[in-house]
Amino acid sequence: MRGVEPKMRTVLVVDDVPDAREVVARLLKLGGLQAVTAEDGYDALEALHEQTPDLVLLDLTMPRMDGVAVLKALRADPRWKDLPVILFTAVSEGRLVEEAGRLGVQDYILKGGVGGAELLERIARHLPLQ
Repeated sequence: MRGVEPKMRTVLVVDDVPDAREVVARLLKLGGLQAVTAEDGYDALEALHEQTPDLVLLDLTMPRMDGVAVLKALRADPRWKDLPVILFTAVSEGRLVEEAGRLGVQDYILKGGVGGAELLERIARHLPLQ
């Protein structure tokens, strides 16, 4: 008798650049993960109401609702306050990065600063145990 298949780990990719979302979603699939995508903070919070991911890969600079506002909403909600968040952004310094750090991100990855294998490894490092 076979045991229960483990559920596929899900990563919510939040980025306002369609090509960036698509590339990361494909990479996650190759790495055995499911990707759910959102084009900004509002869409990300809406997606969270439909399905809670295992981790959020979050850009900082987006229209309508930036990454810091998303982090504030996550940390204020008991359902998501401990949800692992990795910043994946082109912003390397400044107020947004500092504020995001204070709000408790698990990692910070500069876009273009890592290859696909390293991105997958760093995501895997922060996925909660099943």
